[in-house]
Amino acid sequence: MLYCVKCRKKCESGTACPDCGGKLLGSDEYIADLTGRAGQGEAEAQLFLGRMYDKGEDVKQDYKEAVKWFFKSAKQGNAEAQYCFGSMYYTGKGVNQNCSVAVKWFMLAAEQGHVEAQSRLGDMYYTATGVNRDYVEAAQWYRKAAEQGNVHAQFLIGAMYDWGDGVKQNHTEAEKWYRKAAGQGYENARCLLEVKQDDRDSVGCYMVWAELGDAFAQYMLGNRYYRGEGVKQNYAEAEKWYQKMAEQENAALAFGCKAFECEAYEEAIKLFSHAAEQEDVTAQYYLGHMYYDGKGVKQDYAEAAKWFLKAAEQGHAKAQNWLGYMYDSGEGVKQDYAKAAQWYKKAAEQGDSASQCNLGCMYYYGEGVKQDYEEAKKWFMKAAEQGDEDAQNMLADMYQNGTGVERNQRKANEYHRLADTHGFARAQSDPSMMRFNWGGKQDAKVAEEWFMSQMANSSTLRP
Repeated sequence: MLYCVKCRKKCESGTACPDCGGKLLGSDEYIADLTGRAGQGEAEAQLFLGRMYDKGEDVKQDYKEAVKWFFKSAKQGNAEAQYCFGSMYYTGKGVNQNCSVAVKWFMLAAEQGHVEAQSRLGDMYYTATGVNRDYVEAAQWYRKAAEQGNVHAQFLIGAMYDWGDGVKQNHTEAEKWYRKAAGQGYENARCLLEVKQDDRDSVGCYMVWAELGDAFAQYMLGNRYYRGEGVKQNYAEAEKWYQKMAEQENAALAFGCKAFECEAYEEAIKLFSHAAEQEDVTAQYYLGHMYYDGKGVKQDYAEAAKWFLKAAEQGHAKAQNWLGYMYDSGEGVKQDYAKAAQWYKKAAEQGDSASQCNLGCMYYYGEGVKQDYEEAKKWFMKAAEQGDEDAQNMLADMYQNGTGVERNQRKANEYHRLADTHGFARAQSDPSMMRFNWGGKQDAKVAEEWFMSQMANSSTLRP
């Protein structure tokens, strides 16, 4: 890649820039030239050098270095540098996040007519970010940016006229700005022009806050477009807003968990799916469970195994245990005891008690691994120390029957008592959480039957 030393544009080839005729340099020469000019105090060079470090273009990404050069340029009054420097404080890249400081630099840039700074100031006054909420001030900055063609500001100043926030309510003025935004392809503005005035408030509220970056509003707006509620059904627009929500750290996962708690399983599936596609390991694990249990989707063991595998490969211990169980039972995958043992071991080495017990059983029965009572005992002990009653019962049986250990009835009774105590505690808190077979499958009725069998002092073995 070649760079023009005059206009800073990138060019594929040649010796002179086709736009301005400036000299073209290779990336190394260009960076050396730019650094020299920046060091001599050239504001434009400082700005471009800051951008390169910010984006990691032909240099190692370094936010602190970007901040340094943006600041040098901003001090000289460069409006773009002032906006970039303010943005670093706004996002907390290379500096401690400080929206109040960001406002100061956005203001300097906005007063020079910088359209993005004007629009951002409108957002900050509207949402009380770094400043006190002031709809009048927000409207003034939105209008300035809107007059320069900023579609975000055009839509939001339209909404402010629609609701009378910071300006006198004027539906005609609102529609004027909606039309300008719609003319640039902004779907929310086009939809509001089609919605009856009485229905604008409900759908418009989600649109405004979604545009301002509120994750919940983005999710709800996505739902509106997906279902065609208050707007014309538009799956592409729904996906756009779901994606914006998913891109916000932990938002999709958090809403997915909340939807799951409320038994809104279809909503939870959508949210977990978005987060899982972004490689969120917890969402992948939950998605595996929902396909396994058939909650919100048709039960599909193969799909469950797929998501457990994705989470397991990222090191999620419980997903590794479940994947081991699926290979052990042959659900969703071809039964393979060796693979089951491998996944159990990965989770067991992370301290997962269920996996430690499961791995102990593999060694006990000699399935997927060479039978080894000593190794079985080792893993049962690790799980038992964490209160795993299945492991405690297995140890009790080993001592009672003298399997791999010297027969010791006292120790057998001790482990049986521990298992009974833990089993009772778990039954009291939530019987459905008691593991009644290999891998942690849950069922309240069978779990209660399991508990009763423990009270009769019989052992729990794999089916």
